[in-house]
Amino acid sequence: MLSWCHFSLGSLANVQLFAGDSSRLAKRLPRRFPLSHARLVTLSSFGTSAYHKRVTVAYIHADRSGIPANRNCYAAYEGFHERGADVRLFVPVDHCTPDKSKLTLDLDGDALVHGTIPVVHAALRSLGVTPPAPLDYPESLSGFLGRRVWESTLGEVRDQKSWPVFAKPRHSGKAFTGQVVRAFRNLLSTSELPDDYPVWASEVVPFTSEWRVFVLQGEVQDVRPYGSGPYRTAPDPERIAAMIEAYADSPVAFALDVGVADGSTYLVEANDAYSLGTYGLEPMLYAKMIHARWAQMSANTASPSDGSESKPSSAL
Repeated sequence: MLSWCHFSLGSLANVQLFAGDSSRLAKRLPRRFPLSHARLVTLSSFGTSAYHKRVTVAYIHADRSGIPANRNCYAAYEGFHERGADVRLFVPVDHCTPDKSKLTLDLDGDALVHGTIPVVHAALRSLGVTPPAPLDYPESLSGFLGRRVWESTLGEVRDQKSWPVFAKPRHSGKAFTGQVVRAFRNLLSTSELPDDYPVWASEVVPFTSEWRVFVLQGEVQDVRPYGSGPYRTAPDPERIAAMIEAYADSPVAFALDVGVADGSTYLVEANDAYSLGTYGLEPMLYAKMIHARWAQMSANTASPSDGSESKPSSAL
């Protein structure tokens, strides 16, 4: 029988923390996910004193069946376990049942939370930290876009005069998935959103292939393809290096999505590392990036572009 407790997590109301007998979880997880936990093991530093801290507990977002919520959470689970953290799965729930203890996740010191964007944002708010704004299209990288990108609204996108156009939500969260709009059927997922809903709009570029560049402290950790483009159309490494150098106000860990079109490499968008799609990134590297970014956000040393306010950290 899998035991669990309810935990309070900021605006998420409560979570379940899975512990004790893990037989059910063991049946659901791949064999590469060992369930024993090594405590108080120091992770490697990240080169500066601001991020020289250990992770002793990593709280990983799980679904209601008690397994990591998605493939990114799976990767974080494996990566933090391999790096020696006490990995604990938790599930956001709507309420506490009377026969369960209502406790709090202890995020003091050397613990972190990884999960979907709303989960991480709730954890940051519980520490008194304003969640960072989406990176999307940094001003310092505008010269690498290769297309016009502008702030718009759904009402303007729904006007056929702008078609074809790429549109995505401008605020954090995924009210709808960014996509190219060529016909009204492409807007069905936005039917319940008002015309004044803010979006990013951009000219359409026929990328031959698209790649995610994982960056930690200004160094490329890996480059992974996504989409269905041919592998032979790889991005230009010198162009990527120029983007990283130009992005002086970047967070400590992030990803640059780049695309290849007509033999040139352009920026598709930038993404923050705290809740990032892995596209097959090695789990230990993924954990290292999450750790560095969490340390930066929770220590209030985030870069000015984050929009984070300076507030003291505290336990939930």
